[in-house]
Amino acid sequence: MIGNKKVAFYGIVFQALKAEDFDSEDIEFAQKSLRILSGLYGILRPTDFIQPYPLEMGQKLENQKGSNLYSFWQDISIPPFAKI
Repeated sequence: MIGNKKVAFYGIVFQALKAEDFDSEDIEFAQKSLRILSGLYGILRPTDFIQPYPLEMGQKLENQKGSNLYSFWQDISIPPFAKI
C-alpha cells in the first residue's frame, strides 16, 4: 500500500521509501514525480495498477536489443527521464 491506496507493485524501492507511511500529500507528489521502470509494463506511476509478475530487470533475457530487460527498455525509458 501507498498510504491508503492499494498497489500491485511493492518492490525494494517502495520498501526503502516507506511508501506505506505516505500521507495524501506524499502520494500526490509521488504520482507527479516518481516513475518506476517495470520490465513487463514499461514506465509506471506509483499507483498504476498492474498484475503481479515474477520478472526482474537484470534477469537474463535475450532480446533484439541485448541480453536483459534494461537493454530492451533503454530507448523507451531514457527520453522521459531526460526531461526531468
